[in-house]
Amino acid sequence: MTPERFADLAQAWGARIARWPAAERDAAEQLLRRTPMLQAVLEREAALDHALDAHWVPAPDRALAAAVEAGAPRPNRARVRRPWLAWWPSAGWSGAGVAGLGLAGVAAGAVAGALLVSAALDAVGPVRAASAESGWARTAFDPAGAPAEGIDE
Repeated sequence: MTPERFADLAQAWGARIARWPAAERDAAEQLLRRTPMLQAVLEREAALDHALDAHWVPAPDRALAAAVEAGAPRPNRARVRRPWLAWWPSAGWSGAGVAGLGLAGVAAGAVAGALLVSAALDAVGPVRAASAESGWARTAFDPAGAPAEGIDE
């Protein structure tokens, strides 16, 4: 702890070291024992502590409190009806709106699913009928590299 840190703590927490943060107290008391001139810092802060402790504010009298309360604005609890919204019942249409949003989500999901299936089928390519005559299971070349029998080049 430095004398500057000691002075900062005294200014922030007051003259009683017992009020200071616990992590700082031991170091502050040791520095105060080694440096007696820091007692002047504590005395200066003690004067401010005493002035602050001596100050008190009286409670406001009832007439002042009543005058302030009477002058405070009151919330308007009356329901405001707008003529252009008179046909729109607030509770009935909110349910329809939620249902509409749900249907829109289902429709969007169906479109997205159709697009994904379409893209997957395009990537696979056209499907051909398999039969023994078409030779779909035979390779195009024999092991020697010549074209297989029945396959045109």
